[in-house]
Amino acid sequence: MDATAARSVLRDAYLVRRDLCDAVEEQNIQRVRIVWVTSLTLLRSVGHVLAKVDSKRSKWIGDASAHQFAALKVARFENVIYWEFIENERNLVLKEYASSIIDRCAQQDHGRRAVLRDILIGIDLYTPQAACDAAFLWWERYLERVESLAAMLRRANLTG
Repeated sequence: MDATAARSVLRDAYLVRRDLCDAVEEQNIQRVRIVWVTSLTLLRSVGHVLAKVDSKRSKWIGDASAHQFAALKVARFENVIYWEFIENERNLVLKEYASSIIDRCAQQDHGRRAVLRDILIGIDLYTPQAACDAAFLWWERYLERVESLAAMLRRANLTG
């Protein structure tokens, strides 16, 4: 049992990370903003696709996903990357078209040069690229837990 569709979204997010590195290096504020929006949208979409696509394809993935999401809501501190970065930064980007990494003064400037800040997640500061890397690792582990639990549920169903 695997989260095929969710993993496809995550692979796309990995590809966009290269664009983020290039945009940051160029310090092109417009490009950084566009790539950042894309990155956050993809990172948050992993969970939505898991719940809406993979869970419909497999009852075991659906049950495992629901279980893991319930655990995620309870263990907010242990999942700070999800709550304070994947969820909160995505909401900031999509609902306010703002960002924790781009200086608001720089956004008012019509110049191309970006003034980038590190992002605070929990008690740690991350560069934009490092924040994405932490989110990738978090999603890999989360999907592994879902897939492992789905396999256990399937085996229990077949033997029970």
